[in-house]
Amino acid sequence: MDKIYLLYGESIKEIISKRKEIIEEASIGDFNVSIFDMERKTIEEAMEDAYTIPFLEDYRAIVLTNSIFLSTTKEKLDDDVDVIIKRDMTPLLSFINNPVDTTVLIIECPKSNLDNSNPVIKELKNKKYDHPFPLPTKEKIAKYVDDVLKKHNHSIDSDAREELLNRIKDDQLGYQNEIDKLLLYLEPNEPINLKLIKTLISETENESIYSLMNALSNGDKKRALEVYYNLVDQGFIDLQILSSLVKRFSQLLYAKEILLVRGTKEDIEETLGVSSGQAFYIMKEAKQLDYNKLSKSLNDLKELDYSTKVDYKYGKNSAIGFELFLLKQ
Repeated sequence: MDKIYLLYGESIKEIISKRKEIIEEASIGDFNVSIFDMERKTIEEAMEDAYTIPFLEDYRAIVLTNSIFLSTTKEKLDDDVDVIIKRDMTPLLSFINNPVDTTVLIIECPKSNLDNSNPVIKELKNKKYDHPFPLPTKEKIAKYVDDVLKKHNHSIDSDAREELLNRIKDDQLGYQNEIDKLLLYLEPNEPINLKLIKTLISETENESIYSLMNALSNGDKKRALEVYYNLVDQGFIDLQILSSLVKRFSQLLYAKEILLVRGTKEDIEETLGVSSGQAFYIMKEAKQLDYNKLSKSLNDLKELDYSTKVDYKYGKNSAIGFELFLLKQ
């Protein structure tokens, strides 16, 4: 088992997921995990803890988040002033070259532009401890779609494929979820046509859907129900509404995770693949939301989205599902 990891790149969701995977594989409990925000802590503080023995377990984990100092990006002070902070790399280098057998060191840098002149980066790359997590390109998304559909024996006509890629091309974090939901709906070997894509995969939201999202975020259940039924009256079906909500709440959760590790509006813009204006409003909304409540709401929405797809497939009315979702919030 590797004991040292450098996880870097703009795909913060994947970095956090990999961190959890490493800790779970090493069977490390929460009480043996120490997380250091490197925009607030020094290398000396983190490395001092790295030499502490684990409590009642084989390993302890030391996680260095926001290790911007390993990239060519300037670090930010609390007043958002870009500065170059000189850090003593000696304690970190010493540990990398002479690690403690009972410590798993996870270094996280939310940037792809590593500083290759940094002695720590040189050593980590030389020992092949580096693991990149870049945002997926549109070409990678297209290849993923083609490979998955081929693997599951689903043919797709050219118009449907073009429409599908247009609808998920900007969702760099949620595109896999959209394809997974599509596969759950399909029968074995069922061909995919344009009508199916327009029904199951959400398109750009209109103002009413934004109003619905805002009402849910604010806990205004009465307003949320009013907007929901207005959308139904406009011709939107449950599948389209719920798919849009899942996408939006996913963005808010990812933004919240970025903010929790002291990310910036630019990080949200880059990670979510949205405009500067969209990133500003997503960040503003995410700041006001509780992480655990947001995570629960997203899971509830995903469950409702799946059950609604099953109901739609077999011609059942699932309108009551949204009301039940509201009661759980």
